[in-house]
Amino acid sequence: MDISELSVRRPVLMVMVYVLICVVAAVFIPKLGIALTPNVEFPMLAVMTTYSNVGPEEIDTNVTKVITNQLSRIQGIKNITSTSSAGRSQIQLEFAYNSDLDKASRDVESAVSRISGWLPDGCGTPTVIKFDASMMPIMRLSVEGDLPINELKTLAEDKVSPFLERLEDVANVDVQGGAAKEIRVDVSVNRLEAYGLTLSSIAQALAARNYQLSSGEITQNGIDYEIITSEYYQNLDEIRQTIISTAQGSIIRVDDVATVYEQYATRGREVYINGTPGLYISISNESGSNASMVSKRVHAVLDEINKAMPTGVKVEIVSDNTTMIDSTMNQ
Repeated sequence: MDISELSVRRPVLMVMVYVLICVVAAVFIPKLGIALTPNVEFPMLAVMTTYSNVGPEEIDTNVTKVITNQLSRIQGIKNITSTSSAGRSQIQLEFAYNSDLDKASRDVESAVSRISGWLPDGCGTPTVIKFDASMMPIMRLSVEGDLPINELKTLAEDKVSPFLERLEDVANVDVQGGAAKEIRVDVSVNRLEAYGLTLSSIAQALAARNYQLSSGEITQNGIDYEIITSEYYQNLDEIRQTIISTAQGSIIRVDDVATVYEQYATRGREVYINGTPGLYISISNESGSNASMVSKRVHAVLDEINKAMPTGVKVEIVSDNTTMIDSTMNQ
C-alpha cells in the first residue's frame, strides 16, 4: 500500500502527520544555523609573540628569525611571512587546502614549545592562532555623545558590552576606539642615584608584589575549595608604598623615587563616525548559530541600552551583515 492509497483510506491519520511535521518545522527551523556563505577553514596559522619595549630590529633578530628557522622544518608549509614591529613578532604560515590543519596546529605548537627557552628573557610565550572565519563580526554598533572619548569607552566596556554578551548565541563583543587606562610610574633619575638604585630594581619590586598564586586545596563536607593568594594591586597608594630596598636600615619605597598616577594611554585606536570621534562595538555570533536571530535580539534590546546611557550618549547600529541573509532567505 503506497502513501496515496493510505491517504485516501486514513485521511485523519495523514492530516495529523502533516500537522506534526509543520509543528516540528516551526519549532526547529528558527534554530538552524544560517549564514550567507558556507564555513570555510582557511589553511592559515599565525604565531604571535610579544616582547615589550623592544625595537623591530632586535625582535627580528632575536625572536622572529629564531622562531621562523624552527617552523620552516615543518612539513606541508607552502609559504611563511613574518612581520617584526615594536614590541611584537607575527609569523603567518600558509598550508595547502588539503592539509590537516589540526595536525599542522599541533606540529606548530610542538615546535614553538621547544624553542621557548631559546628566546630572550622578558619575551612572552609564542601563541599559535588559527584563523576562524565564523568569528568575523556580523554587525557593528556606534557609541557617540557629548562625553570625552575615554569616558565613552568606559561606558561601552562597563555597560554596553556586558549587556550584549548576555544575549543568546553572542560569542564576542569587541570595543574599538579610544584609549585604555594605564598606571604611570615616572621615576626621578636624581633620586635613583641618591639612593643607589636602578630602574630594574623598581621593576623587579613591582613585579614581585603584583601576583596571584595557588596555595593549595582544602576539603570540607565533601566539597573541594581552592585557596588563592592574591597580591594584585588594588589602588595607587599600594603601588606607592611598595618597598624597593631596606639598605642600611632605611626603607625605600616607590613613592620616594617616583611619581605614581593614572592616565589614559597616549596611543589608542581613533574611530570617526561621520567626522565625529566615537567608538565601534563589533558583535560576533557563535559558530553554527543563527546570525539573523542574533541580530534581531540586538535590535530588540537597543532601546533598553539607550535608556541606560547618560543624557547625550546614543548607541546606534552602523552596519548589519545579516540584512543580506534575510533578503536572500526571503527570496
